Amino acid sequence: MVEVVDTSGTVRAARHANPDPPEGDIRVDVPDGPVRVGFARLPTEPNSLLIMWLADRCSTRDRLTISEDAQVIRLATSPKVTCGNGHVSDHRIVLAFDRSVDISRIRAAAGGRLLGPGDIRPNAVAIVSASEVWVGGWSPLGESILLHSTTGGDTWKLVGLGWGHILDVAPLEGDQALAAVDCGGIDWWCENGLFGSGSLGGPIDHNPVVRVSMRTSTDGISILGPYAGGDGCCYWLRPVSSSGLGFPEIANPCISGNRPADVVKLGATWTETVCVSNGTNQDKQLLGSRDDGQTWHSLASVGSGELPNAGAVKGFDMSPGGFGLLWGPGAAPSLTTDGGLSWRRATVADGDLRVARGGDVVNDTTGALLVWDERRSKTLVLVTHDRGSSWSEITCLEGG
Repeated sequence: MVEVVDTSGTVRAARHANPDPPEGDIRVDVPDGPVRVGFARLPTEPNSLLIMWLADRCSTRDRLTISEDAQVIRLATSPKVTCGNGHVSDHRIVLAFDRSVDISRIRAAAGGRLLGPGDIRPNAVAIVSASEVWVGGWSPLGESILLHSTTGGDTWKLVGLGWGHILDVAPLEGDQALAAVDCGGIDWWCENGLFGSGSLGGPIDHNPVVRVSMRTSTDGISILGPYAGGDGCCYWLRPVSSSGLGFPEIANPCISGNRPADVVKLGATWTETVCVSNGTNQDKQLLGSRDDGQTWHSLASVGSGELPNAGAVKGFDMSPGGFGLLWGPGAAPSLTTDGGLSWRRATVADGDLRVARGGDVVNDTTGALLVWDERRSKTLVLVTHDRGSSWSEITCLEGG
């Protein structure tokens, strides 16, 4: 996608160009950034300029901004996209200017940052330490973006994964993280599946992964779905590592008509999942397995009074020592300190904090919630180091 922002009011028309090279000389400017921009006059189109630059096929967006005096065209690109199938190709567009503009004097310059942390709609959070935080989300146009901070949220690195919405994020080591990406109605160059950042190199698996939990880089569990089918049959659990999905597949362990909303890998053969209803009621059940998903037993449910009835469940996380968080729209987040046998409201702040969009449990005492603050109209990353007895804000994001 190419955006043209004309602050000069002199651009009469813009169109995509034929990929064949034009006749005549091409003048190449080198902006402040790493992208070369080429210009060529079109003798068959009065006062028109062909603009060319090299971009990765998997880049989501470029923006050309014409300065007020129509003498500078600034090129800005979306955050570098991690894309395993990318190749560099020409992007070409023709701009037709008013006759008052001397197009021979137009030059190129870098356009600055196209997206910042405040442009992202946060949807998932994971913390590694007091200073290292991952947040997953998407831009207003639907670009899937990971935010990575090693400074406790003071500064952020933006990592683009292409088009789509990030549903879940699981950090590994260094710049490596796994993300579950859903197209969410986006139909241009968008791919569902499991994506990796940094040296993992982009798309890892194109099955519809919606949740992912990693105990180590080689030992994790994921939820896939929905596949075609009915009556709760269309979700599966599968092992996952940094190199992709594994086997065996585990059929949906929830009762008929329910689906797994989230899953966590707690030990080599120990997995827990929370089931929710596909219908309008708020049926919830927490299931555990100690034999790699071959058999399951109920740990808590709404019917028996352990799980909160109010609100839908979006996700949950748990530590092997029994500290866990449960969150979703329409109700306050809940916590457990006994491995999910009982739950209570997580009192993270005053009543203005109502919706948790994401969460993460790091160990037996430390967890985080990604919370929308209606009063401040900001997204907060809140952390506890005492099993939910107290919470503090470690960073604040402008996006929402």
